[in-house]
Amino acid sequence: MQKTSCIDQEPRRERVPTFSIRCYEPKDYHVVRQMFKCCCLELVMPGFRWSLRQPASIALFLVCGSISYALTYSLWYVILAATVLAAVMYYACWRIFTDFMKLKLQTEMGNIEKYYIKPPGSCFWVAEADGKVIGTIAVKRLPEHQEACELFRMFVQHKFRRCGLAKKLLETAFEFAKDYGYKTCHVQTNITQVPAVYMYKKMGFQQYGKCHLIGSCLTFLTQISDLRLKKTI
Repeated sequence: MQKTSCIDQEPRRERVPTFSIRCYEPKDYHVVRQMFKCCCLELVMPGFRWSLRQPASIALFLVCGSISYALTYSLWYVILAATVLAAVMYYACWRIFTDFMKLKLQTEMGNIEKYYIKPPGSCFWVAEADGKVIGTIAVKRLPEHQEACELFRMFVQHKFRRCGLAKKLLETAFEFAKDYGYKTCHVQTNITQVPAVYMYKKMGFQQYGKCHLIGSCLTFLTQISDLRLKKTI
């Protein structure tokens, strides 16, 4: 199967002609992992822009600029200090998402069948259009709650977004959860993914908590965290 590529993704969105959703098969392994990599890397720039808009970041830029000017009386050093700080924040965002990506590739995305197919109450689906995988979603039982499940790996290729595919993937997961007897469905998504958060809330999810990603110092600098949401099904 031909692998997807981050470079191949076009900025324009296309209407999905016809798509189908089926259970994951071993032949999907490489393309699903590549899609996961691309989706993780897509989060770096939105995360960086989101971090720059936070009050704590604005205050940090003002403080650094003021100190630079007080010490040098030069606007060039103020600009240099702001540029260095922005570069550090971008690197922090890049590290957060690439560290997360590497960890998951070594664990659950390295053995999809072990983590998402074999455990009772779990499943992994792929969406296809014209014979190519264009989206994924997975469900697993929450370890501490026998009647609760959690959504994972909700991805849709960039050019196939806003076509109703994400909604169909969610409905597939909800139907499985109901048939299996789950009462609630949980999901954890990044705070910088505003469209995803909006979609989940539109589908009936409600936020009930936050948690930080890998690297406490990096998340402190960028203010990036994950939102925890749940829905009664």
